[in-house]
Amino acid sequence: MNRLKSAFTHNIGLKIGAFFGAVLLWIIVVNVDDPSQSKTFTTNVQMVNEQVLMEQGKYYNIPENGNTVSFRVSAKRSIMERLSASDFTATADFNNLENNSRIPVEIVANRYTSMVGISSNQKYIYLEIGEEKEQKFVISGEYSGNPAEGFAVGEITVKPNVITISGPADVVSQVDHVEAVCDVAGMDTDITESVVPTLLNSSGDVVDATKLTLSETTVDVSAKMLSIKTVGVDIETTGQLPGDLTLESVSVNPNNIRIMGAPEVINTVTSIVIPAEVIDLSTVTTSVDTTVDIRTYLPEGVSLVDSSDAQITVSISLDETVEETLDIPAANLTIRNLDPEYVAEFTNDVIPVKVSGNRSLIEALKEGEVAGYVDASGLSEGDHTVSVNLDLDTGITASTATTQIEIRLREAPPEDDDILDDENETTEMEGDVTQQE
Repeated sequence: MNRLKSAFTHNIGLKIGAFFGAVLLWIIVVNVDDPSQSKTFTTNVQMVNEQVLMEQGKYYNIPENGNTVSFRVSAKRSIMERLSASDFTATADFNNLENNSRIPVEIVANRYTSMVGISSNQKYIYLEIGEEKEQKFVISGEYSGNPAEGFAVGEITVKPNVITISGPADVVSQVDHVEAVCDVAGMDTDITESVVPTLLNSSGDVVDATKLTLSETTVDVSAKMLSIKTVGVDIETTGQLPGDLTLESVSVNPNNIRIMGAPEVINTVTSIVIPAEVIDLSTVTTSVDTTVDIRTYLPEGVSLVDSSDAQITVSISLDETVEETLDIPAANLTIRNLDPEYVAEFTNDVIPVKVSGNRSLIEALKEGEVAGYVDASGLSEGDHTVSVNLDLDTGITASTATTQIEIRLREAPPEDDDILDDENETTEMEGDVTQQE
């Protein structure tokens, strides 16, 4: 241990000086010699002369992470220490397109050009190339959510309302329409919102726009909030029905609709009237349903909340006048104003009565339930033909020529009291005769 300690501490000053001298000598040798080094750099590729494809009506797409290139650089150590990826430019010229799929990349140094060596190994950038398409679409304004209670969404406007879409033909062709949707949840005042247009296919599914170029990345959607009111639908008619036709009813379905508009406008609306000239009864020969677009008769500034209410069904029901003979039971008839001296009876059990009226009323008439009466005023003993007064519903009439029945009057039998008086008188007379004898 003493020998080892002596070896390190003996002439310590000379040893330290020798160490620093060796280091200094190494630094001098390195700086004088400046050896070459190699290093890999990665940089983005710049595309030039892209119009070559555009003029051919084609597009290109670079796969993800495919627009960078890595290359090997050699230079003196002193130069290499000063270099970074930004000191190199990589370009791909579309004039050098190969096999319609790749372009050779040219890499140059922006500094120390004569002092830097770049690997001669050719680099390429690979492309997806296809037919390009450009198409314009009108942007339709839509909304999501439900506005505040008692309010509805009115006119929706989009600015700008036209968008140009360009890109791969097979992708652009998928776009059927373009929407701009604003959120109106809980709103009771007008709203304007900046939104990103949504590209949709014919099924309503969103089209991926990552490969497309849009002329407008955002648009402004404005929605008006309108008040809601429920009103009835009334209808007027003109003309007279031909022949023996009778108007049973004119009805509309739905008979109530919801309208929307500015409060000062819809507050004055109590109903929506379909004017008389729409339904001319003189041209109607049978019961019929017809459809009327109620929007034609909405006041200015008023619109429907639900567009499905636009088509109003007007139903015209007619009833034909018919005649029918009924056999009314004589038992259903009463006799009025009969002289107490007589009793009366009908000589027939039924009376045939010819009635006329709307078919529906006649078909509902039950002859066994029809009642009536005859007037026996001034009639004496014997057979008489009298008119029958029937109790018929409004709309049904009976022919007076056939509404008659024969009635027979005879003297009324003596009352029970009169018979007793006669018997008493007979008894008294018999008593007198006995006394005389």
